[in-house]
Amino acid sequence: MKLKTIFSALLAALTFTACMDGDWEDPNNGIPPYGNNSIEVTNAVTIAQLKQMYPKYADTDTTRMTQDAQLKVFVTGNDIQGNLYNSIAVQDENGDALIICINKGSLYGYLPVGQDLIIDTKGLYIGGYGGQPQIGVPYTNKGGSTFPSRMDEKKWEQHFRLLPTKTPVQTKAENEADPLPNAYVIPEYSATEMDRLDRLANCGKLMTIKDVTIKGADGTKTWASKADAGDYTSVQLYFNEIKGSNTMVYTSTYADFANTPIPTEKMNLTGIWKVYNGKWELVLRSEDDIKTAN
Repeated sequence: MKLKTIFSALLAALTFTACMDGDWEDPNNGIPPYGNNSIEVTNAVTIAQLKQMYPKYADTDTTRMTQDAQLKVFVTGNDIQGNLYNSIAVQDENGDALIICINKGSLYGYLPVGQDLIIDTKGLYIGGYGGQPQIGVPYTNKGGSTFPSRMDEKKWEQHFRLLPTKTPVQTKAENEADPLPNAYVIPEYSATEMDRLDRLANCGKLMTIKDVTIKGADGTKTWASKADAGDYTSVQLYFNEIKGSNTMVYTSTYADFANTPIPTEKMNLTGIWKVYNGKWELVLRSEDDIKTAN
């Protein structure tokens, strides 16, 4: 019975792999186990074009998207270590980015970094959370502000289709050593360059800040201890190389690496850069995003 079970599992895996071959415009080329496989591309748009369709995409206004439109994007960030909570970050082939809010955990299981997918935007909402463009459903907080927040799992399932392809995502060093065709090479910036980037144009993107150290790092201070968080569930850390408090690392106390000591030496930090009320926040995806600078 055990050999039969193993054989059946291998056969199922091979069958799924075979189904995942093909072109993204062919909606009948396989049946992935997640999402809405009946979605067809009737009006493919870029993220930039979608923003033109809904010009209040970064405002506190939350707009229901009523026009027929589909995005082809790839995943750049997910919840693999609990820091990018209930959301994924996506980019398109032009490098423009959005945050997609989903009320579900373990998204990384079927939405790994690089996974290509189609998002049918009609019927979802777009708007800004503190100026950060994101897609979801309306939520009004106690202060009366409405913004796109987490859509339920069933809603999300209706609006995306997995593609049989992945976009390779590489650091600059990886690309130099092993360049892959059509790879997204993560942009790298010095602290000064990162602090001066146009935040609305670049928010939501996967980027690296180079040769930085964290204020207060002494070998024992961690990324997000509950003691440092106080009544909150996150910690904001600042860079020695940038004056002021408008550029920071934002880490959840629930992240798997929250209690990992912060290195004292210079680092290259990679993650999703989000804007919040004019501030520039780096959200590390996992401990692997923390590298000692060369």
